[in-house]
Amino acid sequence: MARQPTDLLRDPHLGSRGFLQEVERAFVGLHPQPSMPIRDGSGPFAVRTAAPTLGEHNSEILSEFLGLSDTEVAQLASEGIIGASMASEKLAKSSCREHV
Repeated sequence: MARQPTDLLRDPHLGSRGFLQEVERAFVGLHPQPSMPIRDGSGPFAVRTAAPTLGEHNSEILSEFLGLSDTEVAQLASEGIIGASMASEKLAKSSCREHV
């Protein structure tokens, strides 16, 4: 039987195993985050941090690992090559502006 993702929030077995843990997420607040599906003892591994938001680590990755300067990273952002919003959101907003 296929289940909807929202069904997992109320699943008694997952609840008893502590599979979903509440984690503070940027822009959302408390959010259920799955923990590791394996156990090393009786309890679940603690979720140490929430998953990153879109583009959250762009500057760190591009500068620290790829050696780009702050100016180069800013240029990529100004050209829309990198960012923190989905491309579909940008397209939808620009499409709405064209029809106004």
